[in-house]
Amino acid sequence: VDAVRIAQPHVPIIVFTGLNDQDLALKAIKRGAQDYLVKGDITKKLLKKSVFYAIERNKNDRQLKLAQKNLAKAEELAKMGHWEYDIKNGSFELSEGMLKILEIKEQNDIKTIEDYLLFVLPSDKPKVKIKLNKAIKTKSSQAYFERVKTEGGRIKLLETSVECILSNTEELLSIFGVTIDATERKKTAINLRESEEKLLEAQELAQIGSWEYDFNKEEFSGSPEAYRIFDIEGQQRLNPLGVVNEMTWGSDAVRIYTTIREHIESKEPFLIEFKIGTRKGAEKHIKATAKIFNNQFDKGKVMRGTVQDITAIKEAEEVKDQFTRRLEKEVHERTSELMIIKAKLEKSLEKEKEHSELKSRFVSTASHQFRTPLTVIQSSMGSLDMQIESAPEALQKSISKTASRVRNEVFRMIDIMNDVLILGKIEAKSLKVERVKTDFVQIVKTVAESYNEIQNDARQATITVSGKSRKLDLDAFLFEHAISNLLSNAFKYSAGCKAPEIKIHFKTETVMIEVVDHGLGIPESELNSVFEPFFRASNVTDITGTGLGSAIIKEYLELMGGTISIQSKIDIGSIFTIEFNQ
Repeated sequence: VDAVRIAQPHVPIIVFTGLNDQDLALKAIKRGAQDYLVKGDITKKLLKKSVFYAIERNKNDRQLKLAQKNLAKAEELAKMGHWEYDIKNGSFELSEGMLKILEIKEQNDIKTIEDYLLFVLPSDKPKVKIKLNKAIKTKSSQAYFERVKTEGGRIKLLETSVECILSNTEELLSIFGVTIDATERKKTAINLRESEEKLLEAQELAQIGSWEYDFNKEEFSGSPEAYRIFDIEGQQRLNPLGVVNEMTWGSDAVRIYTTIREHIESKEPFLIEFKIGTRKGAEKHIKATAKIFNNQFDKGKVMRGTVQDITAIKEAEEVKDQFTRRLEKEVHERTSELMIIKAKLEKSLEKEKEHSELKSRFVSTASHQFRTPLTVIQSSMGSLDMQIESAPEALQKSISKTASRVRNEVFRMIDIMNDVLILGKIEAKSLKVERVKTDFVQIVKTVAESYNEIQNDARQATITVSGKSRKLDLDAFLFEHAISNLLSNAFKYSAGCKAPEIKIHFKTETVMIEVVDHGLGIPESELNSVFEPFFRASNVTDITGTGLGSAIIKEYLELMGGTISIQSKIDIGSIFTIEFNQ
């Protein structure tokens, strides 16, 4: 039988044997045979009848299997299954659909109703038992929801309907159940309800209501927010045109009626704004939109739209308009005032420019005028030197000392005049700057060598360079003057101390030059004034100087795009840092 079933699964089989064995016959039938005939008992009529029935049973079996297969497929697609509980023998059989719902591989895992109830959640099990017991007792149909925990550990919501199978004598034979996996449907219902709640909340927050009017049924329905906007209590059957006519007046009522009529004819959407007076006495500005939609039966017979309370927006616009008008007026007034102030400023700037030019000419003229008497004094000092030798010996020493003091003051006066002229040119913006690629390291070395040669105490300024050397866009003359002035001060204000140092640092985007001395230092309270004209620190009273050098250095460096800063401590020294972003 097994071999024939494998070779020809659709061919009906009748077993002929000389063994009159009932158990063997049942096994053959279970294996797929349609009938079992014992030799010696076979008659022509029995054989004909057996063959006929075998063919019919085989055909019915194949149709049954096909129907079962289709049923299983339908159950799978519908996410449903069926089961049968035999009251007499207590057996419990599940369809393929039920096995998939419970995520069970074999029917053998559930043999009784109690086995099935093990999958039902403890909180739902009493309800299921009550429903089943009621079906058994009353022999009536029952329906209920139950939650189960599947073999895979998932919680599912099942909807079950049971029918009672009765005998001809109304005896209860079994209970037949159809179960649907309602998990996704329940989730969808929950999501839909949540979406509707969120929509209503959003409408309330935005003060926008939705509505629909069915022309055939003459029925109006709206969201709670739509009713609230019009101050209408509850969900009422309303004629929207009647409500609008009641709450609007004048041109608004005519305009609304005309717009709606044109919209019905053209079926084009519209947007309209109007003002209403509600039954509670409130005045509101409303914005309404609408469009004709095709309903299920009659085309163009349903109008849907929205209404929005824009009272606050309109009030804000009115406040904005008032503010804008007031602001425009103030701007106009301020503009007039500014024009007057501008004219005064231009006049003041013109005068300031004249004063600056006069100041520059005065400084230049005064400096040149001072040079003439200074030159005369220098010439006179030369004549005086020649006459000292013929003077009495007792007077020579006194005259020589006085002459030396006068000569030093003349040189000091000349230095001041030169510095004043330079500052005057910078302030008048008449100083020309010629920036070219310059080997400034070489300039620093040349300046250092010139100062090292004239030091009476044999001190030698040192130079260190770090990073990859490169040329900078500088005015060589101005840069040399700045470095020379800084190094001169470093030597002058550190007499008797360690020699000054010059440190050059080449970085990726900047170049830093530090001029370091180990001398007197500058009081911390005076550091902010170092680069102001005529400034001299309070602790350098016995050292000569004009107080203009640092100011000139700063101006020179800024003309070349550089900066200078200072760090200093009393009796420790000072560090002047020059930086170029090149």
